[in-house]
Amino acid sequence: MTVIERRKYTATGGNSASLPTLLPGLGVAGVAHRWSSSMLGTIGQPVSSWPAYTGGVALAQSTVAAQPIAGTGPNGTKVLRTDGVDDVITAGSQLTNAKTVTFLLRVLDPAGTTEGAVAWDGGYLMRGSQGGSSSTRIGATALSQPESLDQPKFHVVTVINDFAGGVGATVVDGNYGAQATDRENTNVSIGRASTNYGRVEVLEVAVWKRALSQTECQTVRTALQSAYPGLVA
Repeated sequence: MTVIERRKYTATGGNSASLPTLLPGLGVAGVAHRWSSSMLGTIGQPVSSWPAYTGGVALAQSTVAAQPIAGTGPNGTKVLRTDGVDDVITAGSQLTNAKTVTFLLRVLDPAGTTEGAVAWDGGYLMRGSQGGSSSTRIGATALSQPESLDQPKFHVVTVINDFAGGVGATVVDGNYGAQATDRENTNVSIGRASTNYGRVEVLEVAVWKRALSQTECQTVRTALQSAYPGLVA
């Protein structure tokens, strides 16, 4: 694990107990928003607000029953975990021109049921009942990809919605699937796709205000594989 928390360093005096988390870079400049599971609260407790590492916008859920929890993942890594029943956490449409969003996530339930994973303005991503991934968007043909989102590994999912630039895509573990988009994105939500909820664990989410190229998407995936050795597909 290469995520470093400065507060774990030996230090005395001043505000040494409140020094911020320091994350490794993602290899592509211009990250506008970023959320890391290392910044979640107490293990086992509900998450009403997931504070931002970059960008100042928290992912939030005010309804107690629908709040995900901070859980423990592989190697003791902290994760955001939804229950597959009603949990969802969202940016509340506070993101401006979120043209590329990368999620590092995995679905916990085995194949046999359709599992909602994440959503954005005008679209969502699901794990199919027999595996694989399905991305549905308004104004575009649904895209099916063979890469599934199942555990044990976490999967790098990148969603591109650059309507002005005419670029749309869903990228799952490096498989770049072009897909039309009819809008710019202002929101992300985790734990539900349309009416389908899912048992999902998330390590990170990152947003750029431009469309990443196919090469840049792979650069981000490589950076995440380095940041979480052995955990990322």
